[in-house]
Formats: sequence, structure tokens, C-alpha cells
Amino acid sequence: MKKKLLSTAIAAGLGMGMMSTAAQAVYVNAQGTGQALLYPYYSAENGNDTYVQVVNTSDIGKVVKVRFLESKNSQEVLDFNLYLSPNDVWAGAVTATGNGGAKIVTSDNSCTDGTIPSGGQPFVNYQYDGDGDSSIERTAEGHIEIIGMADIVPASDLDNAITHTSQGVPADCSFTNGKDFAVGGANAGGNVTGSTGGLYGFSQLVNVEDGVAATMDATALADFSTNNLWSGPGSVQPDLTDANTSAVLSDGTIVPFPDFQDTNGGEGDPVSAVLMTQNILNSYVVDPAINAGTDWVVTFPTKGLYVNQDPALAPFTVAWDSTASDACEPVSLSYWDREEQQIQSSVEFSPPPPSGPGAALCYEANVMTFNDSNVIGSSNTQNVDVAYTAGWMDMAFDATGQAFATNPDASNLTFNGLPAIGYSVVKYTNGSIGGVVRNYMGASTHKETPSLAQ
Repeated sequence: MKKKLLSTAIAAGLGMGMMSTAAQAVYVNAQGTGQALLYPYYSAENGNDTYVQVVNTSDIGKVVKVRFLESKNSQEVLDFNLYLSPNDVWAGAVTATGNGGAKIVTSDNSCTDGTIPSGGQPFVNYQYDGDGDSSIERTAEGHIEIIGMADIVPASDLDNAITHTSQGVPADCSFTNGKDFAVGGANAGGNVTGSTGGLYGFSQLVNVEDGVAATMDATALADFSTNNLWSGPGSVQPDLTDANTSAVLSDGTIVPFPDFQDTNGGEGDPVSAVLMTQNILNSYVVDPAINAGTDWVVTFPTKGLYVNQDPALAPFTVAWDSTASDACEPVSLSYWDREEQQIQSSVEFSPPPPSGPGAALCYEANVMTFNDSNVIGSSNTQNVDVAYTAGWMDMAFDATGQAFATNPDASNLTFNGLPAIGYSVVKYTNGSIGGVVRNYMGASTHKETPSLAQ
């Protein structure tokens, strides 16, 4: 369900682009710009690199938190503060280290705090060190959050320091180091104000040896917050619970959410609400005649808010098992070929998830492959065998059987399904022809079924 819920819940569910109101309700902006950006997947496995870009389309500078989260339980493996001058672009790449993990490398001149070394900054496993899988290899795939924390006051000392000169470099990046720009902080006054939008981003999964690349836009959350959310580098704040808190009834009435961090009683947070879907719909091709294969990425950006306690909070049903390093949510699969023939109900994953036979997604960032084609090369992939060489699939989350409400004391508005984003990747492998690698890969955003119910 897409929200800033301005007109009706139906319009919100269809993902229509909507304009801001004084209520400041967070919503997924179908036009692609916002204050917080969610990148569904990165990989540094099996020859993959992931190029990441964030663009400031505003004529006002931005301070943003860049956070990398591993795939199994969204534990942070690295973050830094990025200072974007007006109309600035930052680009970096997630690539493999020599020990099986990943690191971020960049040649970009925009100011960061902490500083990224010339050889790259390795990801770390500190936050999940006590899990059954505490390996550094776990950092090699995951997803990314970029949250706009504050706007930079034009012509302020901070603005002058981070703005690029005619030589294309900031005037003085050292000005950002060790400063406190938080509300009431020693350096906030005159330098930063509450955050606004204007960011967009995308990532590119690139495999140089295979000669393929696939590009996917980040999901943009607009009207995320009007506050100054600045927090120093190395802090796990801000996070997705810092969003504006509001929802809407089917008649367009805006109602508040409870404070997720305080109540912790199974009610929903607003970011999960705007990402909720009952079904994911997308196509696949596994035709051996054209050497085609397909993977799906399905990411639950807020899952950690619900499963890192026992019992798990709705809409998730299974608590994180730190010994097994999973929290498996059942799904049901139906698929069709291109001529309307259908198979449903009995479709299962292989290997079966730890929860038992059937189909289940066990991680925060999941990779599902069709007929063992494994085009991304994920180490955590699960396979689904399909009988048709091409068609489309419906993945339903309603089997979870749990719904969560905006505020049951104020309304009957509930959301069914799970908060999910992602895309499919299709690869055509022709190998080397005439000494030139002739492989092709493309990505397609998942389609969704609205989840609003009353």
C-alpha cells in the first residue's frame, strides 16, 4: 500500500503520486524522489559488484545517513554520514574483500564522516557476532537504507564547507568531522534545519566477468519526517521508526499510528504500512533454448522491528532464531505459463526452509531462483521448480494469517500481508561469440496487490 494518504485508501493502494499536506504522512512516492531511500539488494558474491548512487535534486544541501544491512536479519554492517551539496551526486560500489566479506569503495569527492579510505571500508559483523552464523561472509549480501537527516542552511559555514568548488571538490570536508549537528547540539544552530525530500537513488548489480548488469531504482519514502534527525557516524539512529506517524481511513481521514518504539504491542509502524502488500506478482523465463534464467529478490526492510523478540509482532509470525539464523515466513505460490495454464498450491522450495516442507522466506533480503538458474549467485538462495519455461508467478503473503492495525482505538483500519519490496532479474547466457561476451540481464520491479482492509 502506498501512502500519503490524501484522497482515498484505494488511491493510496494503487500507488498514485500524491502531494504533501500539513499532516505530514509518510508515503511511497511513485515519482521516485523522497527523503528516505530503500535499496532492495546488494551483493558482493560470486563476482558481483553493486554500484550505488544517490542524487540530491534540491538546491539545498543534505546530510544523509548511509546504512548497509546484511541480508539475514538486517543487522547493520556499516554506516556513515554523507554531506550532499546542492544538486550533488554520490556514487560508490559494494565489492568483495579477500576474506569473503564486502566493503564499500568510492572515488567520489562528496564529504563523508567517517572517512572512507582509498582502498575501501570493510563491512563488519559486530551486531550479529553472537548468532549461529556470525561469519563475515554474511556481510556479502544485504540491502541499503539512505535516510535524509537534515537540510543544510544555505550560505552557512557547513554549506560553504561541503559545497564543491570549480575544481569539483568540497571546500573543506574536515569541517564535518567531530561536529554535533543534532537538535541542541553545539554546531546545529545556523547550520542545519529539519529534513525535506528531493533525493532519488538506484543501484546496479554488475558482474564484469559475465558481462552483465541490472539496474533497479530505490523505493522513495516522501514526507518521512520534518525533524532534524542528525545522528553521528557509527550510530544506528536514525532508523525507519523515525518516520512521521499517520495513516488514513478509506474516506481520506488521516489518523495517527501509535508510537511503535514505545508501545511495542503488535501495532504497525507507518513505514511498514506504506510497504504492505498481500501478493507479489512478476514474470519469469527459464527457457533452456535461449539459456534464460530468473531470480526474484524479495526484501522486508522493516522485518527486524517485528521478529527480534519472542513472540514476533504482527504482521510477522515467526521470531528470529539466532541459533539457526533465520525467521521463516510461509508463502503460497501460484504460477501460469503464457497461455493461461496454471499450477498452484503444491509449489515448494528446495532445499526446504528450516521451518519444514513448503515455501517460506526466511531472511530480510531473500533471493528465490527458478529451476536452479541462480543468475545472481546468492549463497542464501532457495529454488522453486516450475513446469513452464516462461510465464508469471503470484506469491501470496496472506497465508501468514496475521494483520496489524494503525490504531484500533481510533479506527478499524488494518493491513494484511507483509511489508515488501524487490524485483526480478532475468539473464540470457550466450557465452563468448567471436571473442565477445554476449550475455544479457535485466530487472523488473515487483507488482503488488493492495493490502488495506477494514
